[in-house]
Amino acid sequence: MGEVVVIRVNAINDLGANVSLLEYGGVDAFIHPRNLDMYRVIISRLKTRMFRIGRTLYAVVRHIDTEKGQIDLICDHVDGDRLMWEDIREVEARFTMSKQVHSILSHVASTCERTLEEMYQLFGWDLQKRFGHALRAFSQIATGDSSCLDEYNLPEAVRSTLVETIQHRVTPFDEDEDEDDEYVEEEEPIDSYIFW
Repeated sequence: MGEVVVIRVNAINDLGANVSLLEYGGVDAFIHPRNLDMYRVIISRLKTRMFRIGRTLYAVVRHIDTEKGQIDLICDHVDGDRLMWEDIREVEARFTMSKQVHSILSHVASTCERTLEEMYQLFGWDLQKRFGHALRAFSQIATGDSSCLDEYNLPEAVRSTLVETIQHRVTPFDEDEDEDDEYVEEEEPIDSYIFW
């Protein structure tokens, strides 16, 4: 709970909004009108361009009921504090990195006639745990150092396709880069302005 997540709005009605958690395989979640900013005028606001079907937004996990299989979200406010731009930037970066990893693993699975789940089980999830994010391992491979794959018993076709794909698609990044570099805000970032 309290995690900022990327969502896609699937349906809007008088009861609230049904959404999908994009980072978690499209798992369904719900936003009650009282958990949306400007809840007093929510029905009219839900119809606006800021919160429409198909839109990608950010929300905070409020409650998870594992018995009922329900996830409740809050859009914009958490314990009286606004969802901060820094939180959104962090989630946006994580989501973008995850999409890149997923794209690479999908390509390798397709090329090697394997399932995507098999790629994640063989090495994807473990690289995620070991490096904090699999893209960090991929960045190391892009520099020519594929030693992080040595402990996995990957078939040669999978390993060579993976290394070739990574070297083609991933630009190595420097872990020591100063994170305080001046940030230039884009004119209109991807739906990150939710309600403010």
